[in-house]
Amino acid sequence: MRIIAYLTMLAVTFCVTACSYSNYFVDEEEEEEETDAYSTLSNVNISAYDTWTYINLITGETETHPDATEWIYSGTGEIREAQTAEEITIDWHVAVHRYEFKTNGASVLNTGLTDITSVTSLPSGTYTADEIAPYETESVAENGYVLSMDLSGMMDGNVGYAHNPTINRTLCDGITRTATGSMPPYVYSTTAQVFALQWTDGSWATFQVTHTANTSTSVSHYMTFNYKYHAAE
Repeated sequence: MRIIAYLTMLAVTFCVTACSYSNYFVDEEEEEEETDAYSTLSNVNISAYDTWTYINLITGETETHPDATEWIYSGTGEIREAQTAEEITIDWHVAVHRYEFKTNGASVLNTGLTDITSVTSLPSGTYTADEIAPYETESVAENGYVLSMDLSGMMDGNVGYAHNPTINRTLCDGITRTATGSMPPYVYSTTAQVFALQWTDGSWATFQVTHTANTSTSVSHYMTFNYKYHAAE
């Protein structure tokens, strides 16, 4: 009887140990899957010409605020002076105006990849910081980065543009602009390429535009993003 009891206890101990050992590897696998995961921000409304939508890549929070920079009107040369900017209450990383982008102090690299899970470490290469794109030296025909802000006088040929907007050209190049020769003048689509954003504190993120229209209704002027933020080590 003692031998049977001993063998029974031994079997139970072996089972508990084996189960714990098995759970250890399951947890490791789950942690690995979590490491490869990314977040998605769906159907952000970018239809307004006179606003920027600011995105926090840690929490997924967004805030939309009127553009407060100086504007210039193409028909008259009139200048709308810079306005008092509304306070942005989130710690933002990327902002989008229609189909243009800027960052909060990041430099950006186009990885050329379309699988965001394949970028598991900060890629090497030449990173591009934001820059000012003066209206006078830009044209839609050359690069498509003239930022329309006020279309109320469009029928009179007097469109308001951001005079000296800040943009990140590398991020902007993730959107293709195809001229239609009619209305609307351009059709926008995404290259679906993955971008790496790097900040001076050592943090970095991956960022990918997956859709330029509403994923449910196909209405244009909506964007969906994949992203993943990596805190500084």
